[in-house]
Amino acid sequence: MPGRSAGRISPDRRMEIFPSARWNRSGLPAGSWPGMIENRLSAGQNQFFIHGPQETACRKSAAAYYMNTCSDNKKQNQAMATGNRNEDRCGVRCIHRDRVEKARQTALPADAYARLAELFKAMGDTTRLRILQALAYDEMCVCDLAGYLQVSESAVSHQLRLLRQLHLVTNRREGPVLYYRLDDEHVSLLVNLGLEHIRE
Repeated sequence: MPGRSAGRISPDRRMEIFPSARWNRSGLPAGSWPGMIENRLSAGQNQFFIHGPQETACRKSAAAYYMNTCSDNKKQNQAMATGNRNEDRCGVRCIHRDRVEKARQTALPADAYARLAELFKAMGDTTRLRILQALAYDEMCVCDLAGYLQVSESAVSHQLRLLRQLHLVTNRREGPVLYYRLDDEHVSLLVNLGLEHIRE
Protein backbone atom coordinates (compact mmCIF):
# COMPACT_ATOMS: atom_id res chain seq x y z
CA MET A 1 0.00 0.00 0.00
CA PRO A 2 1.51 3.37 -0.95
CA GLY A 3 3.11 5.28 1.87
CA ARG A 4 3.52 2.29 4.19
CA SER A 5 6.97 1.11 5.13
CA ALA A 6 6.19 -1.88 7.37
CA GLY A 7 8.77 -3.95 5.54
CA ARG A 8 11.50 -1.37 6.16
CA ILE A 9 11.15 -0.80 9.90
CA SER A 10 10.21 -2.89 12.91
CA PRO A 11 6.83 -2.38 14.64
CA ASP A 12 8.61 -1.11 17.72
CA ARG A 13 10.33 1.57 15.73
CA ARG A 14 7.18 2.65 13.85
CA MET A 15 5.58 4.34 16.80
CA GLU A 16 8.91 5.85 17.84
CA ILE A 17 8.55 8.17 14.87
CA PHE A 18 5.20 9.47 16.19
CA PRO A 19 4.97 8.31 19.83
CA SER A 20 1.48 7.23 20.87
CA ALA A 21 1.84 9.28 24.03
CA ARG A 22 1.80 12.43 21.95
CA TRP A 23 -1.41 11.92 19.94
CA ASN A 24 -3.72 14.91 20.20
CA ARG A 25 -7.52 14.91 20.36
CA SER A 26 -7.82 14.98 16.57
CA GLY A 27 -6.04 11.66 16.35
CA LEU A 28 -2.94 13.29 14.91
CA PRO A 29 0.59 13.30 16.30
CA ALA A 30 1.30 16.46 18.25
CA GLY A 31 4.51 18.43 18.56
CA SER A 32 6.94 18.71 15.67
CA TRP A 33 5.22 16.25 13.34
CA PRO A 34 4.41 18.82 10.56
CA GLY A 35 8.06 19.55 10.01
CA MET A 36 8.92 15.85 10.01
CA ILE A 37 6.20 15.10 7.47
CA GLU A 38 7.09 18.14 5.40
CA ASN A 39 10.67 16.91 5.11
CA ARG A 40 9.47 13.55 3.82
CA LEU A 41 7.06 15.16 1.36
CA SER A 42 9.62 17.64 0.06
CA ALA A 43 12.10 14.80 -0.37
CA GLY A 44 9.52 12.96 -2.46
CA GLN A 45 9.29 10.05 -0.02
CA ASN A 46 5.65 10.45 1.09
CA GLN A 47 6.19 7.78 3.77
CA PHE A 48 4.36 7.52 7.06
CA PHE A 49 5.09 5.02 9.81
CA ILE A 50 1.51 4.86 11.08
CA HIS A 51 -1.34 2.36 10.66
CA GLY A 52 -5.08 2.57 11.18
CA PRO A 53 -7.41 5.59 10.98
CA GLN A 54 -4.65 7.94 12.10
CA GLU A 55 -2.72 7.23 8.92
CA THR A 56 -5.41 8.65 6.60
CA ALA A 57 -5.99 11.70 8.78
CA CYS A 58 -2.28 12.32 9.16
CA ARG A 59 -1.71 11.95 5.44
CA LYS A 60 -4.44 14.48 4.58
CA SER A 61 -3.33 16.98 7.20
CA ALA A 62 0.29 16.68 6.16
CA ALA A 63 -0.59 17.32 2.52
CA ALA A 64 -2.70 20.34 3.50
CA TYR A 65 0.11 21.64 5.69
CA TYR A 66 2.66 21.24 2.91
CA MET A 67 0.40 22.92 0.31
CA ASN A 68 -0.26 25.85 2.66
CA THR A 69 3.47 26.23 3.22
CA CYS A 70 4.11 26.28 -0.53
CA SER A 71 1.30 28.82 -0.99
CA ASP A 72 2.77 31.07 1.71
CA ASN A 73 6.21 30.88 0.11
CA LYS A 74 4.70 31.74 -3.27
CA LYS A 75 2.94 34.77 -1.79
CA GLN A 76 6.19 35.91 -0.16
CA ASN A 77 8.07 35.58 -3.47
CA GLN A 78 5.35 37.55 -5.28
CA ALA A 79 5.50 40.27 -2.64
CA MET A 80 9.28 40.47 -2.99
CA ALA A 81 9.01 40.67 -6.79
CA THR A 82 6.44 43.45 -6.52
CA GLY A 83 8.69 45.29 -4.11
CA ASN A 84 11.62 45.02 -6.52
CA ARG A 85 9.51 46.38 -9.35
CA ASN A 86 8.37 49.27 -7.22
CA GLU A 87 11.99 50.28 -6.64
CA ASP A 88 12.20 51.29 -10.32
CA ARG A 89 8.98 53.27 -10.57
CA CYS A 90 7.23 56.23 -8.97
CA GLY A 91 5.08 55.61 -5.95
CA VAL A 92 2.46 57.90 -7.49
CA ARG A 93 1.60 58.87 -11.08
CA CYS A 94 2.76 62.46 -11.60
CA ILE A 95 3.71 63.78 -15.06
CA HIS A 96 5.84 66.95 -15.19
CA ARG A 97 4.59 68.43 -18.43
CA ASP A 98 7.35 71.04 -18.73
CA ARG A 99 10.05 68.37 -18.59
CA VAL A 100 8.23 66.16 -21.06
CA GLU A 101 7.93 69.08 -23.47
CA LYS A 102 11.62 69.92 -23.08
CA ALA A 103 12.57 66.31 -23.87
CA ARG A 104 10.42 66.43 -27.00
CA GLN A 105 12.00 69.67 -28.17
CA THR A 106 15.56 68.36 -27.73
CA ALA A 107 14.84 64.93 -29.25
CA LEU A 108 16.90 63.82 -32.25
CA PRO A 109 15.47 62.69 -35.59
CA ALA A 110 14.61 59.00 -35.75
CA ASP A 111 17.41 58.22 -38.24
CA ALA A 112 19.96 59.79 -35.88
CA TYR A 113 18.91 57.42 -33.10
CA ALA A 114 19.11 54.51 -35.54
CA ARG A 115 22.65 55.42 -36.61
CA LEU A 116 23.73 55.95 -33.02
CA ALA A 117 22.28 52.58 -32.05
CA GLU A 118 24.23 50.93 -34.87
CA LEU A 119 27.38 52.63 -33.62
CA PHE A 120 27.00 51.32 -30.09
CA LYS A 121 25.92 47.94 -31.39
CA ALA A 122 29.15 47.70 -33.36
CA MET A 123 31.13 48.58 -30.27
CA GLY A 124 29.12 46.13 -28.16
CA ASP A 125 31.32 43.21 -29.14
CA THR A 126 34.49 42.19 -27.29
CA THR A 127 36.43 41.31 -30.44
CA ARG A 128 35.64 44.61 -32.13
CA LEU A 129 36.46 46.52 -28.95
CA ARG A 130 39.85 44.80 -28.78
CA ILE A 131 40.49 45.84 -32.39
CA LEU A 132 39.59 49.46 -31.68
CA GLN A 133 41.69 49.53 -28.53
CA ALA A 134 44.70 48.08 -30.36
CA LEU A 135 44.38 50.52 -33.26
CA ALA A 136 44.28 53.43 -30.80
CA TYR A 137 48.07 53.09 -30.43
CA ASP A 138 49.21 52.32 -33.97
CA GLU A 139 47.93 51.16 -37.31
CA MET A 140 48.01 47.41 -37.91
CA CYS A 141 47.51 45.20 -40.93
CA VAL A 142 45.00 42.36 -41.07
CA CYS A 143 47.72 39.79 -40.39
CA ASP A 144 48.88 41.71 -37.32
CA LEU A 145 45.38 41.84 -35.90
CA ALA A 146 44.81 38.15 -36.60
CA GLY A 147 47.99 37.32 -34.72
CA TYR A 148 47.02 39.57 -31.84
CA LEU A 149 43.51 38.18 -31.54
CA GLN A 150 44.58 34.61 -32.37
CA VAL A 151 41.80 34.19 -34.91
CA SER A 152 41.75 33.68 -38.67
CA GLU A 153 42.45 36.54 -41.06
CA SER A 154 39.01 36.11 -42.64
CA ALA A 155 37.39 36.56 -39.20
CA VAL A 156 39.36 39.77 -38.66
CA SER A 157 38.48 40.99 -42.14
CA HIS A 158 34.79 40.49 -41.42
CA GLN A 159 34.96 42.54 -38.22
CA LEU A 160 36.99 45.29 -39.90
CA ARG A 161 34.43 45.54 -42.68
CA LEU A 162 31.68 46.24 -40.15
CA LEU A 163 33.80 48.84 -38.37
CA ARG A 164 34.74 50.54 -41.63
CA GLN A 165 31.10 50.77 -42.78
CA LEU A 166 30.30 52.68 -39.59
CA HIS A 167 33.33 54.96 -40.08
CA LEU A 168 35.06 53.67 -36.96
CA VAL A 169 38.17 52.57 -38.84
CA THR A 170 39.77 53.40 -42.16
CA ASN A 171 42.52 51.73 -44.16
CA ARG A 172 45.36 52.37 -46.56
CA ARG A 173 47.17 49.98 -48.85
CA GLU A 174 50.92 49.85 -49.06
CA GLY A 175 51.81 47.39 -51.81
CA PRO A 176 50.21 44.03 -50.90
CA VAL A 177 49.71 45.03 -47.26
CA LEU A 178 46.46 46.62 -46.07
CA TYR A 179 46.84 48.74 -42.92
CA TYR A 180 43.97 49.79 -40.66
CA ARG A 181 43.73 52.69 -38.23
CA LEU A 182 40.98 54.51 -36.33
CA ASP A 183 38.89 56.82 -38.47
CA ASP A 184 39.33 59.79 -36.10
CA GLU A 185 40.06 60.66 -32.49
CA HIS A 186 36.39 60.43 -31.53
CA VAL A 187 36.60 56.64 -31.67
CA SER A 188 39.35 56.36 -29.09
CA LEU A 189 37.52 58.99 -27.03
CA LEU A 190 34.40 56.82 -26.96
CA VAL A 191 36.40 53.80 -25.82
CA ASN A 192 38.25 55.76 -23.15
CA LEU A 193 35.04 57.34 -21.84
CA GLY A 194 33.52 53.88 -21.56
CA LEU A 195 36.55 52.64 -19.63
CA GLU A 196 36.39 55.61 -17.26
CA HIS A 197 32.72 54.93 -16.65
CA ILE A 198 33.15 51.28 -15.69
CA ARG A 199 36.18 52.03 -13.53
CA GLU A 200 34.41 54.62 -11.38
